[in-house]
Amino acid sequence: MAEQIKYPSLADLISAAMTENNVSIRGLAEQVDMTYEHVRRIVRGENVPANVVLRAICTKLGIDYKEAEKLAVAAKIVSQYGNIPYELAGKNPELVPIENAWPTLRKEQKDAVLAMVRSFSIQNKAEV
Repeated sequence: MAEQIKYPSLADLISAAMTENNVSIRGLAEQVDMTYEHVRRIVRGENVPANVVLRAICTKLGIDYKEAEKLAVAAKIVSQYGNIPYELAGKNPELVPIENAWPTLRKEQKDAVLAMVRSFSIQNKAEV
């Protein structure tokens, strides 16, 4: 049986941005004019926000809307159909652990990972 995809979580992305911005669930709820309970369910991954709500959250937390929108669509697909095999999603199974961790990294950490991968690639090409 094919290994199943574990998508990076929209809830994790929002939670990380809340931590980075020192914003509580209550504070975010007030900023986006929503109930505490609704925001709590979004942050816990129990609800996928509507586009207008997602845009408001992204604006308040400085999250890239397109990235969040992709994660929201993935969450909707998974909730409706369950996880799908890596191959059907066009994913390389070896890269999924990196993709899952990527949203939690700071920019300088992402830059360091990319520099390391490029260095290994150059080294391997030189050995051929």
